[in-house]
Amino acid sequence: MSLIHVWIGKTDKSLEEFEEYFDLDSFYESEEGEDFERCGFCKEVTFSESYGEDFIGLDYKEDPTSLEDILDEIPSSKIIPLIVDKCNALNITEANAMFYYRDAELPKPEIGKKYNDLYYVGEFPI
Repeated sequence: MSLIHVWIGKTDKSLEEFEEYFDLDSFYESEEGEDFERCGFCKEVTFSESYGEDFIGLDYKEDPTSLEDILDEIPSSKIIPLIVDKCNALNITEANAMFYYRDAELPKPEIGKKYNDLYYVGEFPI
């Protein structure tokens, strides 16, 4: 079964600051065996090196919008109502940023904990 993990909420960061959390430049610019700086996402979600860029997606808007609008980037529209229900249970009613990661093996983040200003709302089958 394939799972998608979702983080959503409001951030005051600029788009550039928000994207910096996922920056893998240090990893890609390092030589094999050389030390490199892990990105913020890798540190918080406990990846030892980097994440697979093919498995991540994100959306950012200057101003808060409806959950359905910010979740438009989710690869399976069937799970959007499940994500909205989970957000409502966590008192998240609008957002200006969201990211997801597709990985059944991802160490399970803590539901309701903030990562890069966004709340982890859970994992969903796709």
